[in-house]
Order: sequence, then C-alpha cells, then structure tokens
Amino acid sequence: MVVLLYSTALLILAVVCSIVIQRQFFRSFATNYVAMAVGVVLALFPLTNQRVATFDSEIFMAAIVAPLLFFEGQRTRLNTVLRHFKRIISMTVIMVILCAVAATVFKHGCLRHLGDGARAHDCG
Repeated sequence: MVVLLYSTALLILAVVCSIVIQRQFFRSFATNYVAMAVGVVLALFPLTNQRVATFDSEIFMAAIVAPLLFFEGQRTRLNTVLRHFKRIISMTVIMVILCAVAATVFKHGCLRHLGDGARAHDCG
C-alpha cells in the first residue's frame, strides 16, 4: 500500500513538473513529450525507479486507453474521418510496418546476443 502511495505521489509530481517545464521553457512542444522526458529522467535514478509500482499493461489498456479511444471516437465527426481517410490509412500502414521492422530488429539482436541456445520468448 505504501508503494502505491509513493508511486501515485511521484507520478503526480512528475506530471505537475512536466506541465510547468513545458509552459515555461518548451511552449512549442506538446506537454506529452515533456512528460515522457521527465519520466525518462526519473527512471534513470534508482531511488525513484524503485518507488514506482510495477506497470501492468493489461490494466492500463482496459482502464485508460480503451475509454479514451471510445470517447475520442464519439467526438470525432464522420465527415472529418472521410475527408482524411487516405492520410489516416497511409499513416496506419506506415506505423504498422515500422513497428514490425523494429520488433524484428530487436528480436534478431536479442537472439544473437543470447546465443544459439536462446528461444524467442527469452528476449521479451
């Protein structure tokens, strides 16, 4: 319970700091990018890295990402989607290909690093 309290307080402090930093120094960047940079900096320090609770991606996807996508889809007008349909599809295809290439390169490098006795699930 104490770890969750520390984790919540640390993450709220990081979000507040990233908003302040973005508004004071990096107005041209989105707050999300500054927040990611602050998160990376916090992760580099072992003391703060140990204080944050482990991340469960399934809970994050179900509790946060799914409702956000649903409500964003509800707000988006169909004519806007149809007007930019070609751009949306091309960006999606490009991102899928880039993710597949990145995953392949990572797995290949990981397997090469582990040697001949390694299996694919040992890397990720």
